[in-house]
Amino acid sequence: MIAPRGAQLGKTDELLYRQVNPVLVDDGRVTSQAFRPGNEDGGLMSVHRGSKTTPELAFKLHTEQKKRRSLGVLCVSTAEAGQVGLDAYDDEEVEPVADPAHAAVDFRPYPDRKKVEKLGKKLRDLARVRGWLHPTPPPSATI
Repeated sequence: MIAPRGAQLGKTDELLYRQVNPVLVDDGRVTSQAFRPGNEDGGLMSVHRGSKTTPELAFKLHTEQKKRRSLGVLCVSTAEAGQVGLDAYDDEEVEPVADPAHAAVDFRPYPDRKKVEKLGKKLRDLARVRGWLHPTPPPSATI
């Protein structure tokens, strides 16, 4: 079983930056899939810690160094994740690209797919309040 590599983060106002893959946009709207782990992620949704990086640097690391696609950066706070019943963990990566700001939101306590979908919708709706953090100007997709 996949597990976070670090300590649980406190439920504070620390922001957790989430990359939005363009395939997770449907009819110009960000889907709730953008805020839940993929099948290969072992129940852990990747994010970047706002206390260790910026939206711009997280985007550059994701797209330039890791060679992954991202339309832009949205976020929720650790407190907001906690409000919907999710914990976040420090999850620094060293391979294949050093990523000291990497963290994970833990969906593993919820094996029911419908519950995970509902949690993803709640996180997406919380992210909507702040809007796109990067790039500037923001992507044309609505949240």
